Amino acid sequence: MKMKSSILLIIVLSTFLVSCTTSLPTEQPVSTFSIIPIQSTDIPKSTAIFKHPWLFRDTFDSGSLNTEWNVLEGQPQIRYGRLETDNEKIILQIDDLYPNNFTIQFDINQCGNDGYVQLTLGNQLRFELMSDLSTNQRLYQDNQWVELPAGKIHRCATHIAILIKSPYYIILNVHNDEVVQILEGKNIEDINGPIILMMTPAASIDNLLITSP
Repeated sequence: MKMKSSILLIIVLSTFLVSCTTSLPTEQPVSTFSIIPIQSTDIPKSTAIFKHPWLFRDTFDSGSLNTEWNVLEGQPQIRYGRLETDNEKIILQIDDLYPNNFTIQFDINQCGNDGYVQLTLGNQLRFELMSDLSTNQRLYQDNQWVELPAGKIHRCATHIAILIKSPYYIILNVHNDEVVQILEGKNIEDINGPIILMMTPAASIDNLLITSP
């Protein structure tokens, strides 16, 4: 997907979240949390998403990483405008997180592969997008990672949107005009700290964008 598809994404998200107080048309993972819906007014409008400054942006089109990335492990590779890795996992970090309300969006491709992507926010929330299309989420609580209800991605090549409205969050799987909520939850504290991206071989991501209302 190209960056321009984000315009359609935001329009779709806005339409979707206006109606999020009603039941979704697709089956949702069971949640132990009482979720306060994130309203469409909390999502950046399509006319604003390209305005500078965004909090972080890397399209990988330049052939090199955004200088705000810190490489903690492995050798990141950029091919055909996508972030990949060769024979070992990579771990990248963006230092110091953002306001308590923010959105992370990126394209992911795991079609026919065994790779997976793990995203850790502020050392408090962790999401795993697996090659079998399952998704895991964990909350760091009492000095350990606690497993939360799992979900499922509906496509192997898709757009992922993580919407944080502290202390609540939802994760959406977006493809063209199809929007599916795959995870939801409530973290016990405001999120503070870095964003850490871990990716194994045979997965790739593109067009990573972090914005705040």
